[in-house]
Formats: sequence, C-alpha cells, structure tokens
Amino acid sequence: MAKLAQSLFVLGVSHHTAPVAVRERLAFAEDEIIALLASARREIPAAVELAVVATCNRVEFIGTASEPFLTIDQIVEFIARKRGVSPSLFTSVLYRFQGRDAIRHLFRVSCSLDSMVVGEPQILGQVKIAYAQAAAAGTVGMVLHRAFHKAFAAAKRVRKSTLIGHGSVSVSSAAVSLARRIFDSLSDKKVMLLGAGKMAELTARQLSHLGIESLLITNRTFDKAAALARELNGTVVPFDHYLPYLKLADIVIGSVATTRPLLNPEAFEPIMRERKHRPIFLIDLGVPRNFSETLNSLDNVYLYDVDDLGSAVIDSRGERAREAEKAEAIVELETESFNKWLSNLELIPTIKDIRSGIERMREAELDRHRAWLAALQPEERERVEDLTRRIVNKIFHQVLTELRRKDGAVENAYVAEIARRMLGADLFEADDRGPMSTRLRIASRPSKLALLQAELIKNEILAIEPQLEVAIVAIKTTGDRLTRGSLADVGGKGLFVRELEQALVTAEADIAVHSMKDLPAALPDQYRIAAVPSRDNPSDVIVSRRAGIESLQPSALVGTASPRRKFELLDARPDLRIELLRGNIDTRLSRLAAGEFDAIVLAAAGLKRMGVLSTPPSGFLIEELSEDRFVPAAGQGALAIEALVDGPIAASSEIEALVTGLDQDQARCETSAERSFLATIGASCNSPVGAHAELTPDRLLLRAVLFSFDGRRKIRDTASARISDHTDATKLGVALAKQMLAAGAGDLMRSA
Repeated sequence: MAKLAQSLFVLGVSHHTAPVAVRERLAFAEDEIIALLASARREIPAAVELAVVATCNRVEFIGTASEPFLTIDQIVEFIARKRGVSPSLFTSVLYRFQGRDAIRHLFRVSCSLDSMVVGEPQILGQVKIAYAQAAAAGTVGMVLHRAFHKAFAAAKRVRKSTLIGHGSVSVSSAAVSLARRIFDSLSDKKVMLLGAGKMAELTARQLSHLGIESLLITNRTFDKAAALARELNGTVVPFDHYLPYLKLADIVIGSVATTRPLLNPEAFEPIMRERKHRPIFLIDLGVPRNFSETLNSLDNVYLYDVDDLGSAVIDSRGERAREAEKAEAIVELETESFNKWLSNLELIPTIKDIRSGIERMREAELDRHRAWLAALQPEERERVEDLTRRIVNKIFHQVLTELRRKDGAVENAYVAEIARRMLGADLFEADDRGPMSTRLRIASRPSKLALLQAELIKNEILAIEPQLEVAIVAIKTTGDRLTRGSLADVGGKGLFVRELEQALVTAEADIAVHSMKDLPAALPDQYRIAAVPSRDNPSDVIVSRRAGIESLQPSALVGTASPRRKFELLDARPDLRIELLRGNIDTRLSRLAAGEFDAIVLAAAGLKRMGVLSTPPSGFLIEELSEDRFVPAAGQGALAIEALVDGPIAASSEIEALVTGLDQDQARCETSAERSFLATIGASCNSPVGAHAELTPDRLLLRAVLFSFDGRRKIRDTASARISDHTDATKLGVALAKQMLAAGAGDLMRSA
C-alpha cells in the first residue's frame, strides 16, 4: 500500500536525566542553531524534518524520518562530532520518544509540565524560538509545522484553563527566594550581573523590585548592558574590566555564553580577601557554567547552579502539581487530536492513487465514445464532461467521507486500501500519478480586515508548503455594496458570503475565508467548513474617550450595527442612546473620532488583526466587555475556511491535507456548539442572540442569551458537558437550544 512513511521522534537530554556537568558539554548557543540545522540537513540524510530545542535545562532534537531508529543513531554521532566528545559520555542519559510518545513529550515541554519549575513561562518562548530557527533553516515541513503549532495551542489552553503558572514561578524566582534565605535583608546588598540574557534579566528585575542597594551590569555587547542599566537604574561595567568590581557585589548572577568557566578559585580568592570574606552569593544561570564548581570550597562563597535552583523549589510544587493534573488531561486530548491528523496524513498517497484511478476510468470511458461525442455541439460535449466529473467527485467524496468517519488509523488504512483496489488504482504505476497541484486560490471580501484575514491563512499555508503558489481573489459581495440600513433590512449576513461561495462553484477560487460569525448557521449541502484555525479573543470591546462603559455619561450615544449588542448595552446601561453604525472598522473609528458618537462597540478580534487593539486611536480607550454580561455572537473571533463538499480542495489530496491541517480542535468544538445552538433555535441575522462556548480541561461550557424584538424580555441560560470531539459539542448546542425553547425562547423568536 502506498504510504507517507514519516514517524515523529524526539532525542534529547535534560535536567531529568543528566546533571549540568554533562548538559554543558552538549549545549548549543542560540546563535549556533540555524547553522547547526543546515549542517544536520547535509550530514543526517535520514532526517526529513528537524528542529532543536536548546535551553539551560535541555537539548532536544525533534524531527520526522522514515527510519527513526537509524536517524536517531545518526544524530547521536552528529552531536558527538559537533561537541567534540565521545558518544559514550552521553548515550546513557539520552531519552528517545517516537510517534505518540514524541508528540506528547513536545506538548508537555511546551506546557511547562516537563520543566525544572513546573509552570514556568519561559519555556514556551524558547520552544517558539526553536520553531522559528527551524523555519529559517528550512528544516521544518508539514508535520513539524503542525506539531509545533498544536504545541503552542495546547500551552495557550493550559495557561487559560488552569492555574499552573499562578504566582511567581521560574528559575529566576527560585534564585531570588534563595537570596532572601541567605541574607536577612536585601536593602543593603549590591548585585552584579555578568551577561544580560533573558533569565539573568528576569532575576535582576525581581531583585531590583525587592529594593537592593545597587546594580552593576556587564555584557559583551555594551549597548545592551547600557539599555538594561537605564531601565533598572543600574551602572554599566566594561566587560573586559569587570573583575575589580566583583569585590563590591554581594550577589553575582552569571549568564554569559561561554565554553569554560569565567571564575575559578585562583581568580576569586584575592577578591574574597578584599571583601574581608564577607558572604557572597553566586547564581550560575549559564549552561555551560560561568563559575567553576570548585568555588564552593571557599569559605562564605555560596554557589548555586541551575540544578541547585531546581532542587530549591521542589517544596513549592504542591499547588501547581494539582493544576498540572488538569494540564496533563489537556495534553492527552491535544495528543490524540494530532495523532488522528497524522494518521489521515499518512493516507494521502493512497487517496491520491484512488483519485487517479477513478479519473483514469473516466477518461478511458470518454475515449471509447469520442466518435459520437464529436458529433455533439461544444456546449453539449462540455455538459457530458461536466456530468462525468461530478460522478467522479461523488464517488471520491464517498470514500473520503467513510475515512473521516473512522477513528482508528488501522481501520482507515484498511478502508483506503480496499477502495484503492476496487477502484483500479493498482492498475497504474506510482510514477504516473502526476505532480501535486501547485496553485491555491483564496476567495475573500475586499475590505481591509477581510484581506488581512485571508493573508493570515495564506501565510499559514506557505509556512508549511513554501513552494505552493497561493493567490487571494478579492470579490465584492452584495453586503459590501449595500452600506445603508441594518443587515436585517438588506438581507442578512448571508449577503457577505454568497458571492464567495459562488466563486467556489464556478472554480474561480478553491477555498473562501470568512469571519465565522458571517456564515449562516446551516450551510447549503454543497459546502463544508474545511478548517477552523486557532480562535482569537471572542469578546466585544467598547471604544470611547472615557475608561469603559460604566464611565459613559447618561444619554451618551453609542454606535453599533448589532441588535444583540444594542440590547446588551441597554441591559447594562438603560440610560444610553444606541444608534445604527455600519461600515468597516476604519469608517466606524473615523466617525467616532469625528465626534458623531461617544463610543462604539466592535469585536476584539477584528481590532487585533487590524493592529488597533494594541495601539488605540489617540485619545481613546478600549475596554473589553465581560463575556458573562455581554455574550458574543456565535463564531465571533474565529475564522472559517469554506470549501466545496465534492472532491478535495484544488483537486489535490495534498492541498486538502494542508488546509484541513489548519483546523484547531478547541476552535472547532467551541464554534460547533455555538452554531448548532443558533441553527436549532432558529435564529437569523436580525435575532438579538448571543452564544459563546468555552472549552475547559474537562468540560465544554456554553452560555447563550436571547432578547425579544423590543429588548424588554430576555432569556439567559447555560449548559455544559464532557466532550470528546466537535460532534459532542454540536449535541451540546442542540441541547441548550431545546432547553431555552422549552423556557419560552420560541415566543421571543417570533417577536424578534
């Protein structure tokens, strides 16, 4: 059977398996990694994709290969060559993961479950750097791209759904805690920073916040030291002349990238004599280490390296351990989701064979009847050709539908192989399959925000497959042309999608990118939502010259085009005046700036994508409205990638996998619940209704609100359930809708 035989693997060493004395012999500096990966590409031919996570506590090679065991052996030899050590030094402390265990490990590392200090926030940034370096080196492909982005999503979900990072929790905070134990007071202590790395900077910031007497900073790059000194009110010391200043310091933080210790007993004994042997605290955050471990032999020298700091925080792990259990559950769900995607990805060559076999059957039958087809008019021949293509698409779609229905990779493979043989794919050589389609066209509305959203999807796809030609096709919709009156009066939100859907039917575009909230709750049978990428903040925000909704003056004029927002605003502030405000974000903001309104309400996600959320218009403030009081529109903050049901996207199984690989489970589950609620309750664009789902580690919570047409009556309700996939989420939406209909929502719907 044809197969995409790539297995994901991890090879590494960490604080769990090796002391710092070993880890420092295998360490790679951040500025070495891209060149290291380029070298690995040449010297490790078995590796298909590769990334390196290098921190003070771990060195890990993460990759894919058709022969993972051979690849791991090659990487071991590669590390030994690059570090100039014998493999016997470190083979006994290496760990190796493959397949599901490898992806679980990557997710656990990214979520800070494998960190020396569980819950510390720095590791996610370090994993993101590792991904960026691999992308820059050209060693990340479809599988690692998906794996890393799923890892980032898992970490984000853990941070949002648990308290694992609650409070000050990091190696730097552990260093500060130790300093406070050693010294009765820090107010009369001088601190010296050797190097201005991120961890040293965090430690210095925390010590400065506690009120140290003074701070000395030295760094190979003088300007970086000077910038940090200005910020922390410190003093810069030249790096080539820092030794005489050590006698002034009570606490020395070492974070210099070096291959050998900067300080040893011979150099430090004169310094201690000048200090009259007053206690000095050395925090070594470097790997390789900055300070020789033999410094511990000197009286009143307290040396702690990163392993010592990890041991010092074990006692404080109790509360975070309880939160870690919730985080582990999230990791398991995300691991299962990734494995399902990977098992489907492995079927792509077989699916391509099936498609090829069916298409060749079609062409062969048409060739047999060329004589009588030639007698037809050109438009009649085209009609016959189109009919046969539609039949092929329906057969192929039935195979894909059956594969999507199966849960197990083995059963998937079995169904695919049976279909492959039944449909004649075995009759053709693999070399005759033809090249992968090299073009993908994305339909988008022409507004600035819509084009930015399409560009986001384009960039996501190109990050996985840079050779693909991706074009954005701007299509003006009826909703874009009709800018006056409410959406209900001019035909509803469907006006923003119809022309884009028509472009799919006429083959002007392969996919369409929408704001999810613009899509009707129930799509016509010929369309599907191929992917729901990671969701942005679903909340509404109020933009005004005052600090939030509660500070608006009585009778203040607020602009919005949404009946839901209107009644939620009046429910919170009955003394406000609400007027219709349509147009794109720039238009609405300009009318606010012109003084036509005192405030306007917009979606946070749109402002973020436009770059407005982080830099509000001069003189204006943006306040996020609580999702408890202001329930967002169903699908708000999410994007939907729409495609035709019949056949793979762009007639390519590979492109189908690229696009559907952007699907993010949490976003899919949340929006499935919201949309099924909307469809079941019978809401339309002129219905003042909100629905917002939030996936926690163990449950999906769905809250909804529905107002009467005049806003005087409302029904607000919630429902929750344990779910395993978006099908369960859909059922929850249906259940809440029925619950609210039983409570009288039907009457409100008729009045709305």
